[in-house]
Amino acid sequence: MANSLNELRSHYEDFLRGERYNHVDRIATAVDDYVQRSRNMGGPSSGKKGSATGDDVVGWGCPRVRISMAELRSENPRLAQRLRFDPLRHLRALEAACHAVATEERPG
Repeated sequence: MANSLNELRSHYEDFLRGERYNHVDRIATAVDDYVQRSRNMGGPSSGKKGSATGDDVVGWGCPRVRISMAELRSENPRLAQRLRFDPLRHLRALEAACHAVATEERPG
């Protein structure tokens, strides 16, 4: 049983990097969509919240990725069950794993 955040993050990274469900592609697409939406929110003269100038991207919120509980359950049933019983700690680890994958796939 993994107790630390780093151990849990490692388990979730292994799950996300598995080729069966293409989570890496989903995460990269979510980041790309977020950047594109942020850029399309308007220029500096539009007065819109989250306007982007040049290469600066100022978004509102953060990229969202859906991870299916059924997919996690089919890959790692114990981890899925532990997520249900201790969601806060596991969601932090899952978010950190997604962030690590996103940073590797879309640096910067």
